[in-house]
Amino acid sequence: MRTRIIRKMIGASLLAVTLLTASFAMHEVAYAKETSVNISGKQYELAEKSKYDYDDGTTPTIISSSGSQFGLFGMSGDLKVLSETNGFSSYEVSSGLVTFSYSPNGTVIGASDTDWHLIEDSASEVNGEKIDQKIRNGVVILQTSIDGTNWITDLVKGNIAGSETDYSENFYETAEIQLINGCYYRVIVAYEVERKLDDKQYLFVKVGNSEKKKFVEVYEFYLKDTSEATIAAGAHPNTKKVVGDMTKVVNTGKDNGYSQENAITSKDPHYGWKLGEFSLKGYTNTADYQGEEYFLKNLGDAITLSFTLNQNINSLNGMDNLAISEDTNGSDQYFQVQKTNFKHGTLIIRFTDFQGNKSDPIIYTDFLAANARTGADTRVQFFEEGDYEVALDYEIKNTSGIDSYTNYRMFFTFKIRNGNNMVYAFDPSGQLTDKAWTSSGFTINTANSHYLTVTVNKYAIADGVGGKKLDLSWSRTANDGNSYKDPGVYEVTVSNRYQPNGDVTKTFYVGDDPYIKAIPITGMSLDDIVKLIKNTDVDMQTYLDVMSKERKSLEEVVDLVKNGWTIGEAGQLIEPPVQEVTPISEPGDEPENEEPADIPSEVSLEKEEGNKTDEKPVNTSDNNEEKADETGTEDQIESSSAVGDEAATKGKSTPAIIIVVLAVIASAGGVWFARKRGRKIETEINYEKNNDERGGEK
Repeated sequence: MRTRIIRKMIGASLLAVTLLTASFAMHEVAYAKETSVNISGKQYELAEKSKYDYDDGTTPTIISSSGSQFGLFGMSGDLKVLSETNGFSSYEVSSGLVTFSYSPNGTVIGASDTDWHLIEDSASEVNGEKIDQKIRNGVVILQTSIDGTNWITDLVKGNIAGSETDYSENFYETAEIQLINGCYYRVIVAYEVERKLDDKQYLFVKVGNSEKKKFVEVYEFYLKDTSEATIAAGAHPNTKKVVGDMTKVVNTGKDNGYSQENAITSKDPHYGWKLGEFSLKGYTNTADYQGEEYFLKNLGDAITLSFTLNQNINSLNGMDNLAISEDTNGSDQYFQVQKTNFKHGTLIIRFTDFQGNKSDPIIYTDFLAANARTGADTRVQFFEEGDYEVALDYEIKNTSGIDSYTNYRMFFTFKIRNGNNMVYAFDPSGQLTDKAWTSSGFTINTANSHYLTVTVNKYAIADGVGGKKLDLSWSRTANDGNSYKDPGVYEVTVSNRYQPNGDVTKTFYVGDDPYIKAIPITGMSLDDIVKLIKNTDVDMQTYLDVMSKERKSLEEVVDLVKNGWTIGEAGQLIEPPVQEVTPISEPGDEPENEEPADIPSEVSLEKEEGNKTDEKPVNTSDNNEEKADETGTEDQIESSSAVGDEAATKGKSTPAIIIVVLAVIASAGGVWFARKRGRKIETEINYEKNNDERGGEK
């Protein structure tokens, strides 16, 4: 019966621990690395009449890791061998729990009568301790200790090699409370063997003859949790709050499932002193919401519930007549725990998730004796987001006068929430950052933060009056694991009612629509994109192709297109062709490095002679104007001009030649001089005038 009860408790504990210790490591499930370790131990050979007293000074022999004559002890888990802790073989546990097994497959199993073979033993005592089962075909006893000195029997399993026993399963699994505090383990295996000897002859009667021996195998070791959670438990050493103390204790009467709630009065044996207190540690902050207190944790935090024992449980309040009694028929009405041996105090923890689902309670029997030390903190377990109910049920025995028994219950609750205000998005390639684009859609992950409010707004590309627009398609609340694959722009907003930092919004772009892709690529709004490419006769996808190939911004590509650049089939920019213009040649456009044409020598001489008259120039035009003024008639003026021209022509041919030469000079070199020196050819003009005047005089 005891074995079935313990097995049931272990099963319930495993389920609850699995629920409670969900990893916050970014949404990935972490599996413990299984390692099987065979433990060497000590074997004590004892006499037939022995009561398996191996502490009587008997010298043991060493059992190798390959096993003994009876069987092989081993354990499995995420284990790593250390050296020693207080003389015990030591192992660190990186994650999960550890299971123990013992396989009765040695040489004494099924051996012949003439060899040493296993026999049944009806005894129920090992090394001075009474056990609740007969040894029969071997017994396994598991003991635990928090200091390596004081041992508590946690499990007894008899007849392990019996023909009716299926011993293919592990016989024990560690508890989380043991590993996070570090725990010493002792496995004791006891059995009896016999072998047949030659018959003895008494007169004419032969009497069967045999010899018997008893053996005890002892395996001792130490296990300690070294997981990240255990290390992180000290991340916030200053955050500690008492959540369960004497103010939460009531007198529940006796043997009623710890169901009554009676005040502790001055006549009560529990009056005026504290058994101990529970504290929460490792949280980041607290928050008040609707009159309730919440403990907030961030990524990497490890919130633990610790218990500090203030009393010697065998002499409560310093009184020898008061002690924690073994409650052999304990039960808990509130948690629906059926009658079992609560031993020296039982701790019960129940978890409620964000959907209101209550887990099976975790039950730690013999809590005050097996897991607590006076004046020391005992870490119970790590806690994730959720609501918790905790009860410590214990019985006090008062031996002053007639022995009396009274039940007491310390009950309290607390609530834990993730303090982050964040939501994550993943596509097949991995985690998406804010304003990321994905062609295949995304899935929301709240990283085990189940009390967040997540809202998703979905926008689609629509044709508006001024071009493409973002149109709100729908707005919905979302849960962890929701996926979104339809093309569009998604705004995901998350809020956490338990922290005051405000809402957080992330935007994700889904699908192959070029306008959707253009928004995160350019960093521009859709309205600005539409205005920029308006009237360019180039579609959005082509712009994206050119931007990718040419490594230019949208603004740069659009500017080039508007200035005549075209786009090739491969998405490359093509510069417009340059039109060549042939300039019209005019006099004086010769290259600056050319020298002017040579002037004939006679022209130079005439020119010099003409320059001699510059001091008193005679202007023919002026003379004609004077004559016109004198006569007052147009005919006189024309007659005078004609006479002068004729005289000039007949008088000498030199001025005509000079005029022709000057024309050549003007076309070949005159303009060059004007450009080079900034002067007009005043000399030639004056020379011509002077010759006209001289010709007129002649």
